[in-house]
Amino acid sequence: MHVTVLTEEENQTIDEYTNSLIDKLEQVALEAISARGPSSLSWGKGELKFAGNRRVLENGKWKGFGTQEDGPVDHTMPFLRIDDETGKTKAIFINYACHCTTLGGNYNHIHGDWAGAAQEEIEKRHPGTTALIAIGCGADQNPNPRGEMDHVLQHGKSVADEVDRMLKQDLAPLTAIPIGKYHQIELPLDKPVGREVWEKQVSKNEKGSHFAKAIIDKIDRGE
Repeated sequence: MHVTVLTEEENQTIDEYTNSLIDKLEQVALEAISARGPSSLSWGKGELKFAGNRRVLENGKWKGFGTQEDGPVDHTMPFLRIDDETGKTKAIFINYACHCTTLGGNYNHIHGDWAGAAQEEIEKRHPGTTALIAIGCGADQNPNPRGEMDHVLQHGKSVADEVDRMLKQDLAPLTAIPIGKYHQIELPLDKPVGREVWEKQVSKNEKGSHFAKAIIDKIDRGE
């Protein structure tokens, strides 16, 4: 397996992009905080159909990625609507359990996949509304069909269509203040991963050897 080692210039570009992204994320968060105002929330459950189980099983054993027709899926699309004091919709938040993997590794560009296409379509149909998409517990789910940009747009449109349908429904109001909780569980490694493990991976030129080299560099710097 051939593994390309990034050049110093490429690593510098990555660092510049990382720093730029962090600055922009901070900026958009501060802008969101400053734009807060009284709002009302309501929610409901829609449905989408394009996610399919991607773990192919034979005799109870995993055989690889593909399409498992009878595999478990969750086509529920929880839907949250946020309106301002005048009743105008400020934001829409939906959740659908499906990877953003309509486009494959041959598409060497940054793209939001079906979630990005859905956001763009929703905001185009509803000017002034911010659309937010979460992909939920979609670890086993791939979009179907997939592989082409037309498929991305198809899935994005299906999300926007379902959002339009939900906006016409009688949604359940949320009268209590939403509460978010987070808990981190520390799991010990089964076996310690020392420098020799990373060096072995680099020497074999295995997939991920670039990452292994980056780890070794961190160890050398005492990080």
